[in-house]
Amino acid sequence: MSKIYTKRGDQGQSDLFYSRNINKSSPVFDALGNIDELNSFIGLLVSDYGTASPFVLELPHVLFDLGAMIAMEEVNEQDQQYINQLITDCEQSIDEMTHQLEPLKVFIVPGGSRLVSLAHVCRSITRRAERSLWDLDEKYSLIGQFLNRLSDYFFTLSRFICHIEGKPEYRWLKREER
Repeated sequence: MSKIYTKRGDQGQSDLFYSRNINKSSPVFDALGNIDELNSFIGLLVSDYGTASPFVLELPHVLFDLGAMIAMEEVNEQDQQYINQLITDCEQSIDEMTHQLEPLKVFIVPGGSRLVSLAHVCRSITRRAERSLWDLDEKYSLIGQFLNRLSDYFFTLSRFICHIEGKPEYRWLKREER
């Protein structure tokens, strides 16, 4: 490709791998855009968090894989095995961090440090990406399950970062407590 711009989308339509001339307002592009936005914020998180977690370093590649499945409009058996392994890996990462944390007894709100807040931004974008998948075909339900688990990962990561930074978690204060 000699130029990054093709002008093909200037009329509000774009293509997937097999489908042509789809409106850019289609739910599929909403889902792909949410995953892309999540990936951008993960890049920001990784640039500040560094190599502290191999799982988080792999996520940009994983999200490209999932986006490709959506763009190709197919989740085959090999993809399903891959996603199931991602879910297992995500759960193991959550369990490893949780093992080092105090039990959760209160609701936590974002804050404490830039890094903690970035983990919460990733969590909330992950939730949006997950919700946008449910507007698509049921064949993406396993990707939705992974994103559901991934949002739990980012919540746990925010708590873990507070722990390793030695900062208290921001707990939700009811009106009468503020």
